[in-house]
This record gives sequence, C-alpha cells and structure tokens, in this order.
Amino acid sequence: MAELDAADRPLRPSRSGPELAYALRTGTTKGDFAQLWFGDDGGTKEAAGFLQLPARENTQTALIEIRIRPDRRRRGIATDFLRILIEAARAEGRTRVIGSADSHDSGEFWGAGLGFRPTLRYVQQILILAEVDQTLWSVPVPDGYRLESWTDTAPESLLASYVVARQAMDDAVSGDLRWDEPQWTPARVREEEARNAEAGRESRAVVAVEEATGEVAAITIVTIGAARPTVVQQLDTAVRREHRGHGLGLAVKAAQLRTLVAERPAARQVMTQTADLDHMASINRVLGFRTLADSVYIEAEIADVEKALGSDS
Repeated sequence: MAELDAADRPLRPSRSGPELAYALRTGTTKGDFAQLWFGDDGGTKEAAGFLQLPARENTQTALIEIRIRPDRRRRGIATDFLRILIEAARAEGRTRVIGSADSHDSGEFWGAGLGFRPTLRYVQQILILAEVDQTLWSVPVPDGYRLESWTDTAPESLLASYVVARQAMDDAVSGDLRWDEPQWTPARVREEEARNAEAGRESRAVVAVEEATGEVAAITIVTIGAARPTVVQQLDTAVRREHRGHGLGLAVKAAQLRTLVAERPAARQVMTQTADLDHMASINRVLGFRTLADSVYIEAEIADVEKALGSDS
C-alpha cells in the first residue's frame, strides 16, 4: 500500500502495515470486517481493492476503495477490481455499495458509467504543525464552560454525557448518502477504547463541560497510531444541539492542537475530512488547515452495478 500511496497520493500519509494488518485480522476502528486484494505486475503492485463490511449499523452496505497506479490507469483494471469487490460484497449479503473519488474527476465519471451516483461532497484537509501560526489556536473557552481532556479512557464521571455528545454526530451533514452513524452506549465506548489499545492507537479527547450541569457539551477526538507517530487522525468533532452557537467546536479543536504540540512533539501533521463545507471546513481553515482534495462519496445498488458490469466490454 505504501508503494501505491507514494505513486497515487504522495501528499497524503500512507496507512502503515501494522494498521492494515490489524484491520484485516480483527476489523477496522468501526468494528467492520475488512478484505484486501492486490494486483501485481511482475513484482510491482499496480492496484489494490479494499472492502469494508459494517458489522452493526449499515449491514446492507459495503464500503469499497480501489487504488490504481497513475501509469496503469485507463486499462480496465479498476473495473476488474470492482467486479471482485462487488462479488465479495454480494457473497456477504450486501445490497448497497459506497465508494469515494475526487470530485468531478475521472473516478467520479467512471463510477457514473457503472451505476454509481454522487451523494455527498466533502473536503480532505491537512495541518502541518511546524508551518502553522500557533497563535491561531489561542481561542478562549466560552463563558459557562470548562475544558477537560483525557488519553485513551473516558472518566466514569463524564461517560454518560460523553456518549450523548458523541451521538450528536447524527446531525452531521449527510446529503443523499445513506449511512447511519454508530449508536453509542457506555459499553460501546469502552469497546472502542479496548480495540484502540489492542491496535496500538492512542486516542485523545478534548471536551467542553457545561459548568452548571457538569455535562459534556462538545467533543473532539483524534487518534495516533504507534506505527505512524507523526500522523494525527482527526475523528469526530460534535456539539450537542442545545449548546451550539457559542463557539465550542472551535474552542475544543484549538485546545486539542495546543495539547498535541505540548505532549506529542513527534506529531507532524493532522489529517481530517468534513462534509460540512460551510461551518466545520471553515473552522479548520481558521486553525490553519488547508484543503488537499475535494472529494465525493458515490453510492449504488449492487444490482445496478452488476447490471452495468454485465454489459461492460
């Protein structure tokens, strides 16, 4: 995968071997099952197909990723891989498939010819810690709130309201994408924490707590894999509906960055993506992120893809 990444997306960090191995052996961070195929040409990896099969929510859906070396494109390789992935998804009882591509690029148009439709556009963003003006992170905490943070394990005193705050991701921009967010419970949070520990992923959370109630009002979560200590993956940032409009999202994300620089000096870059192009993407830009790619999720019924593949020459 590192070979393919270097050729196909050199500005984005490659997933490590241990991370991929863990996903294939035990599932991804979402609890999915995963499968990986490679296409080899005389010892050179020219293509890869990655399949995720959600194990809880979205159990009718398969997530696919197809990667092709730039010098191997337009030879029908992606279509060959799609056949393999669709067959594997159908064998697992899936009826719907979701992939992604750069917006208005050849991948999106290729998918359109095979039964896929664009459903949700999003941006992939990066922050280079050594290059950013860190005064951008000097964001005050709104009146009536305090910040708390932890590594790996949420404190029992905040767990119940932390679960509620995580469920606020249900309000995330989804467009026409048919995708259900995880249904969080205290047990599921503890399960996620255990999986992160097993996979060698450090999880760091910063939350805003309402002083009057002691409840978590906003969250932001990042992970750092042991195999890639220089790369920070930004995961969920969410604000409970009744606490919106106070700048809590900006405050928790700024605090997270300050903490990372102070406590994880090996970190070099933060990667994130968001479909909230007006609000969250703007917050990220205020904090120093820049956009790497404009992307789109493409979705199809597997039956429609099979029909298109059957007529493909």
